[in-house]
Amino acid sequence: MLGLDIGRIEDVIITHMHFDHCGNHHLFPVAKFHVQDAEMVYATGRCMCHRPLAHTFEVDDVCAMVRRLFAGDL
Repeated sequence: MLGLDIGRIEDVIITHMHFDHCGNHHLFPVAKFHVQDAEMVYATGRCMCHRPLAHTFEVDDVCAMVRRLFAGDL
């Protein structure tokens, strides 16, 4: 809608990893993603064992950010 070529966006800031903020990450093929350390700890930690806390996170999105970390894209 803004006329941007999302295939050329180089940086994406993820404010938090709820599905509505972290989803569609795959639409940015060349981007480096930026996520706060505390958010990665939270989204991959023991809090996700509690459904009331975990229900706004998509496991595939969280796993994708971990994969990006190991690929050097986070």
